[in-house]
Amino acid sequence: MRVNIQYSIEMDEIPEKVLDFLQGASSSSADIVHEIDDIVFCMEGNFSIERALEQINKVRRELANIDHTMLDCSEILHGYQKALVQLREPQKIEVDHDNETRNEEIEEG
Repeated sequence: MRVNIQYSIEMDEIPEKVLDFLQGASSSSADIVHEIDDIVFCMEGNFSIERALEQINKVRRELANIDHTMLDCSEILHGYQKALVQLREPQKIEVDHDNETRNEEIEEG
């Protein structure tokens, strides 16, 4: 069962954390290539349908895990991009016009 977790890191650490996730996915995908090669070898020779089905299901689960990791990375990077854009935008300062009027009245009075 997959669950979402949440923890905080400094904003400048986000690219490195996403890179860690992507490297894990890359490593997993390299393992999958070898597992598929094993399935092919099994099918070419003295093969067991049960074994082939088990290996295929295992590969599919691993591919799903990689897909989840890629989705997580995508969502993290979208949030990071949004935060960077917000930091670049000039901050709007809201002025309380009622307080300005009251302060002016007090100074004049």
